[in-house]
Amino acid sequence: MREWFGVDLSDLYLIRSGKKRIRGTTMEAGGLEIRDVIRGIYLAKKAPYGYIISIEGSFIVGKGATKHVVELDDEQFSR
Repeated sequence: MREWFGVDLSDLYLIRSGKKRIRGTTMEAGGLEIRDVIRGIYLAKKAPYGYIISIEGSFIVGKGATKHVVELDDEQFSR
């Protein structure tokens, strides 16, 4: 994800979960042994061509993303 979005995620502990999903949590929580509980926030899903970012992931990753970003103005968005 770091290479795909061009954003520094070093402050997050990334966790692989089922169905090729990536979750992120704090470093402190990432090291805990927690079973039967979903840890972290769903950030993205691995796809054949890269990653599909979640809504929550867009708030965390989107601010600093420099790659694979599309910016639309109001007119383009309303089409």
